[in-house]
Amino acid sequence: MLKEFAIGDLLFTPMATFTIMALGATIITYFILPERFIAQFLVQRAWLNILVFICYLALFMYVFGA
Repeated sequence: MLKEFAIGDLLFTPMATFTIMALGATIITYFILPERFIAQFLVQRAWLNILVFICYLALFMYVFGA
């Protein structure tokens, strides 16, 4: 069962926490991958960022949500 995370007097829902974690991982991935590696895929960088964000979000929900 997912419960809120308490930091001080603030309560954060798990979805908000996982979204922030996935956004951070996506930003780190954005700066790590070189442009030549991205050019191998036939998608624009923005679509690849959305794809990576969704994959990270699903991964964090699977690993930390149980």
